Amino acid sequence: MIKSIFSTFTTRVFSLIISFATLILTTNYLGAEGRGYISLLTASAGLINLFSGFIGGAALVYLIPRNKSRNFVIQSAILSYFWAFFVSIVITAFLFLTHSVDKSIIFHVFLIGFLLSILSIHTVILLAFEKIIFQNLVNLLQLLVNFILFAILLLVFHKVELNSFIVSLYSGYIASLLMSIIPIIKNLPSKVENLSLKSSLKEILKYGFFAQLSNVIQYLNYRFSFFVLNYFSGVSAVGIYSVGVVISEAIWTICGSISLVQYSKIANSNDISYSQRITLMLAKLSFLATFIAVCLLILIPESLFSIILGKDFSSVKQIIILLSPGITIFGYSVIISHYFAGIGKYIINTKASFIGLIVTLIFNLTLVPLYGYSGAAISASLSYIATAFFLIYSFIRDTGIPPTKLLPSVDDLKFAVNKLKI
Repeated sequence: MIKSIFSTFTTRVFSLIISFATLILTTNYLGAEGRGYISLLTASAGLINLFSGFIGGAALVYLIPRNKSRNFVIQSAILSYFWAFFVSIVITAFLFLTHSVDKSIIFHVFLIGFLLSILSIHTVILLAFEKIIFQNLVNLLQLLVNFILFAILLLVFHKVELNSFIVSLYSGYIASLLMSIIPIIKNLPSKVENLSLKSSLKEILKYGFFAQLSNVIQYLNYRFSFFVLNYFSGVSAVGIYSVGVVISEAIWTICGSISLVQYSKIANSNDISYSQRITLMLAKLSFLATFIAVCLLILIPESLFSIILGKDFSSVKQIIILLSPGITIFGYSVIISHYFAGIGKYIINTKASFIGLIVTLIFNLTLVPLYGYSGAAISASLSYIATAFFLIYSFIRDTGIPPTKLLPSVDDLKFAVNKLKI
C-alpha cells in the first residue's frame, strides 16, 4: 500500500509541476482576463463531469469489485456514455440560457465537458480494477500533452490567444482517452453473467446517487464562487481568484494521493476494524503533512508571486492566506470522507457537502458583492471548515473512537511501517 501511495504521490507531484508551468504560461501570456475564461471553461466542464457521474461515477469503484462480471463493466460503461452525452447537452444549455458563461466558449464547454466525462468513466473503472499506476499515467498524459502543445503554440508559433489553450486542452483529453482504453480491455473480468441493462442501471443508481450527489454539492462548494465573481466583479476577478485557489488546492495533492489508495483498499476489504484504523492513522498523517505545506506556502513573499505570475496577480498571496484555514482542516476530513465512501455510506458525505454548500451560498452572496475575491476566499474557507467538522463528528459517532484518539501518536507511525506494506 505504501508503494501505491508513493507512486500516486510522485505522479501527482509531476502533475502539479506541469499544471503550475501551464498556469504560469496562461497568467503571463493571457493575463487575468484570459485566465478567467480558462477558469470558467474548466469549471463548467467539471460541472458537466460531476453530473455525468450519477451514472458511471465513484459508485463503480464500490460495485465493480463486488460484481466481478465482464457484462456488468461493459454495460456500466455503455450506460455511462449515453448519460454523459445527455448531461453535456443539458448543463451546457443551462449555462448558456443563464448567461453564466460567455457565448464565445459555450460550444467548447459542451465538447470538453463530454470528453472529460468519458475520461473520468475510464479512470473510475481503472481504480475499481486497482490499476492505480495506469490511472495516474492517464491523468499525467492529459496534463503533459496540454502543456507541451500550448507552449509550442505560444513560444514557437506565437499564437498568443485563448484558442491556443483550448486546442491543447482538446489534444490532452483525446490522448488520455485513447491511452485509457487499452488497460481497461486487458483487465476486463473473465466471468460472464446474464445481466440486463435495467438491472445494472438499478444497481448503479442505488449506490451512485448519494455518492455523486455529494461530489456535485462539494464541487459547487469549490467553484460556485467563480460564477458569482463573474457576475459581480467580472472575468478578470475570476482569473485572479482562480490562481489563488489552484495554488492553495495544489496542497491537496498530499491528501488526494493518500485517499485514492485508501478508497481502493477499503472498497476491496470486508474488515471494518482495519478500515477504521487505517483511516484514522492516514487522516492524522495527512493533516500534519497538509499543515506543514500550508505554512511553507504562506512564507513565500508576495513579490515572488508577482514576478512568477505577472503583475495582474500581485494579490494572490492574500487569497491564499484567507483560504489556508479551510485548506488545512480539509486535509484531515478528506480521508474521513473516503472512509464513508469506501464502506458505502455515501449519505454522510452528502450531508457534509450540503452543510458546506449552505455556508458557501450564504457567504458568497453576502461577501462577494462587498469584498470581491477576498469575500470568495473567506466563504470557501468557512465552507471547508463546516464540512470537515461534520465529517469528523460523524466518524466519531460511527466508529465509537474517542475524540482524544484523533490526534497523532507514535503508535500510528509504527502501524504505518509494520502494517501497510501490502
